[in-house]
Amino acid sequence: MHVRNCLLVVQAALLFSGRAEAQRAVDAELFHPAMDGFGILSVERAETSPKWDFGFGFFFNYAHNPLRLSLYDDTIAKARTQTVMTRQFGFDFGAHLGLTSWLEAAVDIPLSAQTYGDAYGHPASAADTSATRTGFYAGEPYTNVSPPDAAPLDSRLSLKARLFRKRGFAVAAQALVTLPFGDEAAFLGSNGFSFSPLLVGDFTHGGLRLAVNFGAVVRASTRILDPHDVAANLTSPRLVLELGHEISWAAAIAYRFSRFVGAAAEITGLTPVGLSSGARADHTADVLGGLQIFPGHDLAISVGGGAGVIVSAARRDLFRTFAGITWTPESR
Repeated sequence: MHVRNCLLVVQAALLFSGRAEAQRAVDAELFHPAMDGFGILSVERAETSPKWDFGFGFFFNYAHNPLRLSLYDDTIAKARTQTVMTRQFGFDFGAHLGLTSWLEAAVDIPLSAQTYGDAYGHPASAADTSATRTGFYAGEPYTNVSPPDAAPLDSRLSLKARLFRKRGFAVAAQALVTLPFGDEAAFLGSNGFSFSPLLVGDFTHGGLRLAVNFGAVVRASTRILDPHDVAANLTSPRLVLELGHEISWAAAIAYRFSRFVGAAAEITGLTPVGLSSGARADHTADVLGGLQIFPGHDLAISVGGGAGVIVSAARRDLFRTFAGITWTPESR
């Protein structure tokens, strides 16, 4: 019964994934906290809340140089890797609710404050003849609107069904849908709905917790073309980045040394699939670790940091720091 219900969720959510293409419809933010307080940092666990139990969470994170692209540089007359987004501050507000003894719903509402590098470009109004459009503005209509300093990101909704739990081992299936609230013209979100089916496994023994996630991201394709070539009206502008469907994977470990203190570490990644011929795959892998503090039975505080480890990735932060607090009533 549990499996059949999960398949229905998957089938319904697939209807949301479009096939349209859009420039800059890339979410530079790669840190997404677990949808409930049972997860390990951003890695989900198979645990679910009892029926009608609920919990809340808030996470803050800072990423340095989270987005870099190979763009044409007029000063050297060739393409080179340039920082498009220099800093990003992320804020996630989440809540979860147990619907049955094995099914849980959750929501994550993220916000972002960010700064962009010169490579992103500067706008110019048609009324100002002394100004020159640069970067991604060069091949677009005149405007005096700069990229946002703060904006919402794509929100997430999820259903998690626990399928199995015995002797410390547990398995769950999770379906996540993103709502396109982020600005797809400023590397802050996708250009449509996306769907992420996820298989979750975990093991618990005493103070030790292990978790693995394996799934996919189903979404519309995005092709970023070099703005220099677009502005020059070249017949075949250079493809800078293509992003579409991806395989997602993650693993995490946490250990509670005492009633009040623990530690956690994780590795998460994305592997592109189904790219067009000649497109470079933007593989990502991020490592995070930190301390967990438990001031009360239902409260958990996490602090730590990490970085992207694949040097060639466009979506790779030089370093990231995070802090979060979750309130999750203990199972009764």
